[in-house]
Parts: sequence; C-alpha cells; structure tokens
Amino acid sequence: MKTNMLLTICLIVKNEAEMLKRHLPNLTAVADEVIVVDTGSSDETVKVAKELGARIFKFNWIKDFAAARNYSLQYARSRWIMCVDADELVQKEDLLKIREWLQNAQAEVYALPVYECERGELKPLSIYFRPRIFRNHLGYHYVRPINEQLADAKGKVQAGKETQDPPVYHFGAHLTTEKMEQKRERNIELFEKMVKAKPADIYFHFLLANNYQGKGLVDQALAEYEKVISLAPASDLAYESMIYRAIILNNRNQLKPALDQAIAALKIKKSPAVLNILGNIFIAAKQYDYAREALEEAATLPAGNSPDQTRLTDELRQKLEALG
Repeated sequence: MKTNMLLTICLIVKNEAEMLKRHLPNLTAVADEVIVVDTGSSDETVKVAKELGARIFKFNWIKDFAAARNYSLQYARSRWIMCVDADELVQKEDLLKIREWLQNAQAEVYALPVYECERGELKPLSIYFRPRIFRNHLGYHYVRPINEQLADAKGKVQAGKETQDPPVYHFGAHLTTEKMEQKRERNIELFEKMVKAKPADIYFHFLLANNYQGKGLVDQALAEYEKVISLAPASDLAYESMIYRAIILNNRNQLKPALDQAIAALKIKKSPAVLNILGNIFIAAKQYDYAREALEEAATLPAGNSPDQTRLTDELRQKLEALG
C-alpha cells in the first residue's frame, strides 16, 4: 500500500484530558495524522482530542495494553508509525527532526531515548531506549498485555536501532499521588494475572515486585524478587533483584540478610550500585572503615554520563564527605 503520508502518531488514553491539552498540539501540528484510541474515559478526553485535531476511536478495555495499541495501528495510513503516551511530551522541533530523517531512513524500527522527568520539568532523572517508530504495513504489532513490547510479523520482539536524538519526555513515574496509586493498583492486578499464566517468566515477577515495592508491600516484593533469582540466577534481572532485596532489608534494619544479598550480587558483578548499598549497610552497622572502602571503590568505577549514574556519583561523594 503506497501513501504520500509520512508519519502517523498513535496514542491509547483514558482520562487524560489535561495531559492532552499540553502535549497533543505538538503532535497534531507536525504529524500527517494523530490517532487517539480512548479506552473508557469519563472526563473530557474525547472532546479535547477532537478539538485538537486527532482522529478518535473507542476501544472496550479488556485489560490488555497490547490489544489496545494494536487496535490503534490498524487505522494508521502513513508510511511510518510513532507510538507515544498521553503522559509523554515530544517537542515540536524534535518532531520536525523526526520527519526530516524519516525521509531517508534505512532501518525498519527505531528506538528513541525516553527521559524520565518530574512533572512539568524537562530535566531527565534517567534515560532508557524504547522502540517507538516503525514502518507501517509490515506486520509490526505489540505483545504482552502489560509493559507491551513491539514484535515483528513472526512475533520476534524488536529492540530497534537506537537514535540519540530526539528525546521523548516521560512523566508517568511522577504523577500525582492519586494517579500513581491507581496506576500501581492496576499494574499489580495485571501482573498478578500474568505471573499465574506464565509462572516461569522472570520479567513479570520482576515488574510485579517493583509495583509491590512502590505500594509499600515489601514482604510481597521480597518474595517476587526471590522468585526472579531462583528462576534465573545468572540473569541481569536477578542481579537487579538482589540489589533491591538488599536495599529493602537494609531499610528494615535486617543488616545480616541485607549484607548476604549484597555480597551475592557483588559476586556476579561489581558496580557502583551494589558497592553503594554495601556502604549503606556498613554505615548502618557502624562499620565506618568498611563503609568508606566500599564507597571509595564505588566512586572510582566508571559511572558514565546518564543522569541516574551522575546522581549516584554525587550521592557517593556526599556520603564519603560525611564519613570524613
């Protein structure tokens, strides 16, 4: 299917009228079309989206984000599709850059840098890459009911070719207290369903643990992190689970189990993160010489230039200054 339309931007939304007022004008100003799929809003989301120039479609929510995203894709008429969320901002000048390089793009899928930000600020707290732009009419679709992933026509999950620019600013991890609580409750319900359906999938156990931890259900979080470790002890998610378990146990003043968990992680890989938690445990145990040794070593390891790594380096320096 040939078309002169270059770029369609797709969103799935629910009760996002205020976010759309701030973010949608940039999208409709640059894209050939913007498709908004509403999953059951009770506010003015649909009215706002229409007024701002989007094409509106309604989808009966079946607790499946991939299904909702795939529903939006079927209406896209351009050569390229870009997927964003209502709680994400792409600046107009950056969208114009996207249009420019898509004219001669060679890859089929591109991963954009996603900047996690505080609400209303464009200063990134952390950065990661997600496949957000892909060629239309080639069978690309989403899989997994929650934390959906892009897959090709054969079902192979895609990472995409990383581009350093332009960024997508994401505010979903820093919503109002009420919205964050609703989001966690929704996520926990879906992840609990997924771990029952796929008990050997460490990805779902890990994400369920993260949501338990965010809600303050630390016993449940510890148990889910432990499942990740037991199912795939050499995996990156197991390593992260060990660090999170060490942090939780240290916060509960369970210093011996916390130390054991941190040492287990250290045996897999030495990193600033694990040495930082070791230093915290030794400070809590008033073992200041050991704490200083761990923190000094952490500060000498390469930290890179991403915001979260830079913040950790600053934190380490502050702790060392406090120790004298």
